[in-house]
Amino acid sequence: MREAGSPKAKNHGKLLDTFLVYLKPPLMGQKIEVLISGAGPTGLLAACELARAGVSFRVVDKQAAFSNLSRALAVQARTLEIFQQMGIVEKALENGQTMRGIILLTDRVRATIELKTSISSISSYPFVLILPQDKTERLLADELNRLGGAVEWNTEVLSVTQDQDSVRATVRGPNGEETIEASYIIGADGAHSVVRHQMQIEFRGAPYGQTFYLTDVAIDWKIPTGYAVACPATGDFNAFFPMPGNGRYRVLGILPEKVHGQKLDLNLIQSILNEKIPEPLRISDPRWMSEYHLHHRFATSFRKGRAFLCGDAGHIHSPAGGQGMNTGLQDAHNLAWKLAAVLKNKASEKLLDSYEQERLPVAKNLVEGTDKAFTAMTGDGPLSIFLRTRVLPRIAPLILSMKAVQNRVFGRLSQTRIQYDSILTSTPSPLTGKRFPHALLSSGVSILSTLCGTSFHLVVIKSGSQVAISPEALQKVWPDIQLHAYEPDIEKEVCKALGMRSGMVLVRPDQYVAFSSSQFSLELLTRYFSVFHA
Repeated sequence: MREAGSPKAKNHGKLLDTFLVYLKPPLMGQKIEVLISGAGPTGLLAACELARAGVSFRVVDKQAAFSNLSRALAVQARTLEIFQQMGIVEKALENGQTMRGIILLTDRVRATIELKTSISSISSYPFVLILPQDKTERLLADELNRLGGAVEWNTEVLSVTQDQDSVRATVRGPNGEETIEASYIIGADGAHSVVRHQMQIEFRGAPYGQTFYLTDVAIDWKIPTGYAVACPATGDFNAFFPMPGNGRYRVLGILPEKVHGQKLDLNLIQSILNEKIPEPLRISDPRWMSEYHLHHRFATSFRKGRAFLCGDAGHIHSPAGGQGMNTGLQDAHNLAWKLAAVLKNKASEKLLDSYEQERLPVAKNLVEGTDKAFTAMTGDGPLSIFLRTRVLPRIAPLILSMKAVQNRVFGRLSQTRIQYDSILTSTPSPLTGKRFPHALLSSGVSILSTLCGTSFHLVVIKSGSQVAISPEALQKVWPDIQLHAYEPDIEKEVCKALGMRSGMVLVRPDQYVAFSSSQFSLELLTRYFSVFHA
């Protein structure tokens, strides 16, 4: 067991406190602050953020090591912004590849939808990055190791109980059973979450009726590289997602009823594709393949006392839009800074109520939205078949060539348009609850990228009038606020991006706007923080 903390405490709290946390791992059986069940991308990101904040934790997983199966593929712009905030985005970009567009293939029409890059006004990362989940996990694990943390493999959570003061989890590891006592537990342990079952939280939803296959193969065909391919044929559906490597694809499809019961192998998948795909192709070199059922479900609660659900433990759905892993990573990003604030006695436990208030609606909307999209692409009704095989290939390229439509679609898929409504957004303003706007300044730097670290950020726009701000006064309002003021030329660009002439914008550690005001006021700041101040 190892307690994690950052040896480099730049912008992450008091240097001495963090250094001591890093140097003094707790003894076996000593109470820790957070137990994380599950070392997938969600659990790893939570661990990294807690380590960065100097919070003691353990992260356990029943698997023996990281899987080499690349399940999720798409990394969206909002996730890349989080990686930028963590300082790992360049490594992500080096290990992935940009998806160029989508090709629709039917027996009558072939249409290409280009993914435009004109949406750079929304994000510094106006694209979908193809980065297999196993590479994402290793990227986060490397960062966790750099911060002094490590995963405890072959360690399974068996049961969880809690009282008013702590959580107790019985785990079975290489040395037998052990009881871990923690202040909180994060269930990032997947669709069959032990934490969710132990907390008796309902997982509402249902499986899809079809049987699906999934495989990672090399494909020899005439399709240009870097494009995803969807084949919405009558009564069937097959999709191909480009992966790093020469001609490699993730292939997802519906198993025809006539082959149910047959052994799933390369020859069977080749025969299915030969029959259903109107494009000559040859598959080879399968790294893995599986047969399974897809579900669409969400937990009816993301919190029960001191237990929290993140990622697949709280929501599972179809792969439509490449949203799943990204949503889990953002769950962890939303929760980690709040847990750290409470555990460092900066905030009361009331702050933790905002996690479910903010992330559960996102999960519900996601499950419902992907279900509608996936049903439309796989349904066998006459209208559904007509729309996806005759209408969609003809109109989609035209509609998606319009800039306004591109921006709207990108905003939804990239998850940059998510807006929160919780106790943290009780002060109304046009920006409240939204991600702080991205805008590329004349210096070439995104405003959003300057708001990094685990602190709140106060963006002050003087607009000609001098505002005397005392750091000491700010520290009395909240113990960790980073102040941002700008030179006159840059300030004009900031004003334009924010839609404000003067005033202040308070930004949360996860880069969402806490509130904005046309006037600078310590009283407003004090009133905001009083809602959840310790």
